[in-house]
Amino acid sequence: MQRKEFGKRGASAHSTPQWTTTTPQRSLPDVRSFTPGTVTFDDGTRFSAGTMIWGMFSTMFSFQGRVGRLTFFGMTTLNFILMIMLCSLILASYGFSLENAQSPLIFDALWPMFIVFAFFSGSNLSYQVRRFHDRNVSGWWMLAWFIPVVGSFLSLYQSFANLFFRGTPGPNRFDTVQSQAYVFD
Repeated sequence: MQRKEFGKRGASAHSTPQWTTTTPQRSLPDVRSFTPGTVTFDDGTRFSAGTMIWGMFSTMFSFQGRVGRLTFFGMTTLNFILMIMLCSLILASYGFSLENAQSPLIFDALWPMFIVFAFFSGSNLSYQVRRFHDRNVSGWWMLAWFIPVVGSFLSLYQSFANLFFRGTPGPNRFDTVQSQAYVFD
Protein backbone atom coordinates (compact mmCIF):
# COMPACT_ATOMS: atom_id res chain seq x y z
CA MET A 1 0.00 0.00 0.00
CA GLN A 2 1.37 3.38 -0.99
CA ARG A 3 1.75 5.84 1.82
CA LYS A 4 0.64 9.42 1.20
CA GLU A 5 3.40 11.94 1.68
CA PHE A 6 2.47 15.19 3.39
CA GLY A 7 2.19 18.10 0.99
CA LYS A 8 2.65 16.20 -2.27
CA ARG A 9 -0.70 15.97 -4.02
CA GLY A 10 -0.54 13.85 -7.10
CA ALA A 11 2.92 12.47 -6.36
CA SER A 12 3.45 8.79 -6.96
CA ALA A 13 6.22 6.52 -5.81
CA HIS A 14 7.80 6.54 -9.27
CA SER A 15 7.65 10.25 -10.11
CA THR A 16 10.22 12.87 -9.29
CA PRO A 17 8.94 16.00 -7.59
CA GLN A 18 8.76 19.06 -9.83
CA TRP A 19 8.94 21.57 -7.00
CA THR A 20 12.53 21.06 -5.90
CA THR A 21 14.60 24.20 -5.75
CA THR A 22 18.25 24.98 -5.63
CA THR A 23 19.82 27.55 -3.38
CA PRO A 24 20.46 30.73 -5.38
CA GLN A 25 23.93 32.21 -5.43
CA ARG A 26 23.86 35.76 -4.12
CA SER A 27 26.52 38.25 -4.95
CA LEU A 28 27.04 40.89 -2.31
CA PRO A 29 28.28 44.33 -3.34
CA ASP A 30 31.71 45.54 -2.32
CA VAL A 31 31.19 47.73 0.74
CA ARG A 32 34.15 50.00 -0.14
CA SER A 33 32.59 51.09 -3.43
CA PHE A 34 29.05 51.51 -2.12
CA THR A 35 26.89 54.18 -3.65
CA PRO A 36 23.20 54.55 -2.75
CA GLY A 37 20.83 52.73 -5.07
CA THR A 38 23.34 50.16 -6.34
CA VAL A 39 22.74 47.29 -3.92
CA THR A 40 21.36 44.27 -5.78
CA PHE A 41 21.04 40.64 -4.95
CA ASP A 42 21.21 38.66 -8.15
CA ASP A 43 19.36 35.43 -7.48
CA GLY A 44 18.38 34.80 -11.07
CA THR A 45 14.83 36.10 -10.76
CA ARG A 46 13.41 39.48 -11.61
CA PHE A 47 11.20 40.38 -8.68
CA SER A 48 9.36 43.64 -8.54
CA ALA A 49 6.12 45.02 -7.18
CA GLY A 50 4.63 44.73 -10.67
CA THR A 51 5.59 41.05 -10.82
CA MET A 52 3.97 40.47 -7.45
CA ILE A 53 0.75 42.27 -8.43
CA TRP A 54 0.58 40.47 -11.79
CA GLY A 55 1.10 37.13 -10.03
CA MET A 56 -1.72 37.93 -7.59
CA PHE A 57 -4.15 38.88 -10.37
CA SER A 58 -3.19 35.89 -12.51
CA THR A 59 -3.83 33.63 -9.52
CA MET A 60 -7.18 35.29 -8.79
CA PHE A 61 -8.43 35.07 -12.37
CA SER A 62 -6.85 31.88 -13.68
CA PHE A 63 -9.22 29.13 -14.78
CA GLN A 64 -6.52 26.47 -15.09
CA GLY A 65 -5.28 24.07 -12.46
CA ARG A 66 -6.73 22.90 -9.18
CA VAL A 67 -7.58 24.44 -5.82
CA GLY A 68 -8.05 22.56 -2.55
CA ARG A 69 -10.96 22.98 -0.14
CA LEU A 70 -9.13 25.22 2.31
CA THR A 71 -7.87 27.60 -0.37
CA PHE A 72 -11.30 27.68 -2.01
CA PHE A 73 -13.12 28.46 1.23
CA GLY A 74 -10.54 30.97 2.44
CA MET A 75 -10.20 32.93 -0.79
CA THR A 76 -13.90 33.09 -1.59
CA THR A 77 -14.63 34.23 1.98
CA LEU A 78 -11.86 36.84 1.78
CA ASN A 79 -13.20 38.06 -1.59
CA PHE A 80 -16.70 38.39 -0.12
CA ILE A 81 -15.49 40.35 2.92
CA LEU A 82 -13.38 42.68 0.74
CA MET A 83 -16.30 43.23 -1.62
CA ILE A 84 -18.61 44.19 1.27
CA MET A 85 -15.97 46.53 2.71
CA LEU A 86 -15.31 48.27 -0.62
CA CYS A 87 -19.02 48.68 -1.37
CA SER A 88 -19.52 50.15 2.12
CA LEU A 89 -16.66 52.59 1.52
CA ILE A 90 -18.14 53.60 -1.83
CA LEU A 91 -21.53 54.24 -0.25
CA ALA A 92 -19.93 56.21 2.58
CA SER A 93 -17.91 58.32 0.12
CA TYR A 94 -21.14 59.25 -1.69
CA GLY A 95 -22.70 60.35 1.61
CA PHE A 96 -25.11 57.45 1.97
CA SER A 97 -26.44 56.66 5.41
CA LEU A 98 -29.47 54.85 6.78
CA GLU A 99 -31.19 58.16 7.57
CA ASN A 100 -31.17 59.25 3.92
CA ALA A 101 -31.76 55.84 2.33
CA GLN A 102 -34.20 57.36 -0.18
CA SER A 103 -31.55 59.80 -1.36
CA PRO A 104 -30.75 59.91 -5.11
CA LEU A 105 -27.06 59.72 -4.15
CA ILE A 106 -27.28 55.94 -4.06
CA PHE A 107 -27.82 55.86 -7.82
CA ASP A 108 -24.52 57.68 -8.34
CA ALA A 109 -22.75 54.94 -6.38
CA LEU A 110 -24.20 52.08 -8.44
CA TRP A 111 -21.57 52.08 -11.19
CA PRO A 112 -18.52 51.93 -8.87
CA MET A 113 -20.26 49.24 -6.82
CA PHE A 114 -21.05 47.29 -10.01
CA ILE A 115 -17.35 47.38 -10.99
CA VAL A 116 -16.32 46.11 -7.53
CA PHE A 117 -19.00 43.39 -7.68
CA ALA A 118 -17.90 42.27 -11.18
CA PHE A 119 -14.22 42.15 -10.13
CA PHE A 120 -14.79 39.95 -7.08
CA SER A 121 -17.44 37.82 -8.79
CA GLY A 122 -14.98 37.02 -11.58
CA SER A 123 -12.39 36.03 -9.02
CA ASN A 124 -14.85 33.80 -7.13
CA LEU A 125 -15.92 32.24 -10.43
CA SER A 126 -12.33 31.27 -11.19
CA TYR A 127 -11.92 29.69 -7.74
CA GLN A 128 -15.19 27.78 -8.24
CA VAL A 129 -14.03 26.43 -11.61
CA ARG A 130 -10.64 25.38 -10.21
CA ARG A 131 -12.41 23.64 -7.31
CA PHE A 132 -14.44 21.74 -9.91
CA HIS A 133 -11.15 20.79 -11.55
CA ASP A 134 -9.84 19.43 -8.25
CA ARG A 135 -12.80 17.05 -8.19
CA ASN A 136 -12.05 16.09 -11.85
CA VAL A 137 -15.23 17.83 -13.09
CA SER A 138 -15.29 20.30 -15.96
CA GLY A 139 -16.04 23.90 -15.05
CA TRP A 140 -18.52 24.06 -17.93
CA TRP A 141 -21.02 22.31 -15.63
CA MET A 142 -21.65 25.73 -14.10
CA LEU A 143 -23.65 26.63 -17.22
CA ALA A 144 -26.21 24.04 -16.13
CA TRP A 145 -26.94 26.28 -13.14
CA PHE A 146 -28.95 28.53 -15.48
CA ILE A 147 -31.52 25.84 -16.29
CA PRO A 148 -34.68 27.22 -14.64
CA VAL A 149 -35.70 24.70 -11.93
CA VAL A 150 -33.11 21.96 -12.13
CA GLY A 151 -30.24 24.46 -12.13
CA SER A 152 -30.97 25.72 -8.64
CA PHE A 153 -30.84 22.21 -7.16
CA LEU A 154 -27.74 21.38 -9.20
CA SER A 155 -25.98 24.55 -8.01
CA LEU A 156 -26.79 23.73 -4.38
CA TYR A 157 -25.45 20.19 -4.75
CA GLN A 158 -22.29 21.25 -6.59
CA SER A 159 -21.57 24.07 -4.16
CA PHE A 160 -21.98 21.64 -1.25
CA ALA A 161 -19.69 19.18 -3.01
CA ASN A 162 -17.07 21.85 -3.62
CA LEU A 163 -17.02 22.77 0.05
CA PHE A 164 -17.10 19.33 1.63
CA PHE A 165 -15.98 16.61 -0.81
CA ARG A 166 -12.33 15.74 -1.24
CA GLY A 167 -10.57 16.37 -4.48
CA THR A 168 -9.23 13.66 -6.75
CA PRO A 169 -6.33 11.91 -5.02
CA GLY A 170 -3.37 11.84 -7.35
CA PRO A 171 -3.16 13.45 -10.75
CA ASN A 172 -6.17 14.20 -12.89
CA ARG A 173 -6.79 15.78 -16.29
CA PHE A 174 -6.73 19.36 -14.96
CA ASP A 175 -3.30 19.30 -13.30
CA THR A 176 -0.72 22.00 -13.79
CA VAL A 177 2.72 22.33 -12.27
CA GLN A 178 1.43 24.77 -9.65
CA SER A 179 -1.39 22.45 -8.58
CA GLN A 180 0.93 19.58 -7.71
CA ALA A 181 2.36 20.93 -4.46
CA TYR A 182 -0.56 21.83 -2.20
CA VAL A 183 -0.07 21.15 1.48
CA PHE A 184 -3.73 21.24 2.48
CA ASP A 185 -6.55 19.42 0.73
